[in-house]
Amino acid sequence: MNKNKEVEVKKEWIKPEFEHVTGDLYKTKYNWFVTCPKYLDLGKNTNIGIFTYINARFGVRIGDGVQIGSHCAIYSHDSERDVKGSIVIESSVLIGSHVIILPRKGVHIISKNVKAGSVVY
Repeated sequence: MNKNKEVEVKKEWIKPEFEHVTGDLYKTKYNWFVTCPKYLDLGKNTNIGIFTYINARFGVRIGDGVQIGSHCAIYSHDSERDVKGSIVIESSVLIGSHVIILPRKGVHIISKNVKAGSVVY
């Protein structure tokens, strides 16, 4: 056996735990926030950046291997336009930082990349 060969050790992905902040708002130890976490379906091996906010009141499903940058906002309820709907982000999607995703009677993201700073609805 080659002693110089590095051994790759894979960590098992663990779904984050939510700590109550106030009302329906919860946060993770990774400092991203979610409203109504019981309606958030989070796939395995997802990575959500710091200060991202997810409003899951009307359902948010995030597939396996999704990467979400910091400071993003995902809303299943847009009170400004009075629009409600579920958000679905398919597996292996990469969402850049500062992206805003708004509902439009349901949003389904299948594209592999969403450019940083984009607004999706």
